[in-house]
Amino acid sequence: YPDDFFAVLGERVLGSPLDKLLVLAVLSASIGVIVATVIPLARVALSMSAHGAFPRVFQRVHPKYGIPWAGTTILVTLSLVWYVVLTFLSENVLSDSIAATGLMVAVFYSLSGIACPIFYRHRVFASLKNAVTMMVLPLLGSAGLAYIVYEEARYLLDPVNSYVGQQWLGMGPPFVIAVGFLLLGVVIMLIRWLVAPRFFRQRPITVERWMEMGGPEAAVSGEE
Repeated sequence: YPDDFFAVLGERVLGSPLDKLLVLAVLSASIGVIVATVIPLARVALSMSAHGAFPRVFQRVHPKYGIPWAGTTILVTLSLVWYVVLTFLSENVLSDSIAATGLMVAVFYSLSGIACPIFYRHRVFASLKNAVTMMVLPLLGSAGLAYIVYEEARYLLDPVNSYVGQQWLGMGPPFVIAVGFLLLGVVIMLIRWLVAPRFFRQRPITVERWMEMGGPEAAVSGEE
């Protein structure tokens, strides 16, 4: 395509047919990004399901390859549906949803930084190394990401900074999409709390308790 930056760059710098290598490199990178996104997401769903926070269907692991095939299939299908619908509606809305995803990911990892010292709370003060690696660094990372979330939310709140260029509910579309999905997550969590309250009523798990449950094997087998 004439407006494809990499295609034009490859043709002018490398010439034909070497310019096709640049296209292959971009495609390989795209596949890598997709794999790097789907694999952790499916395994997070597997772990949550094993502990009772997610429906049991996400525990299904392929008997031969050992991958969480059910969760992977469900999440990939939902992602494809979302992509196709937004592409059909507007590529600008799709771009705004990608910007919103960055904000949601930052929120996720900021909360993960807080969860780390809670998970290792019985080992945090065993040594200076533990205190630094299990508490100080994760909390610093969490604080840094929280600041990024704040600044990014302020930026995305302005409709001028969106690809659509229009306001939704008086706010920027990426901000509305991000907050909307975060609130949807809260609603799903509350529904799951009512349906299967056991996980939500227990104390936060520790690494010792996790190892007693079988560690990584517990997530695969579905033990609680």
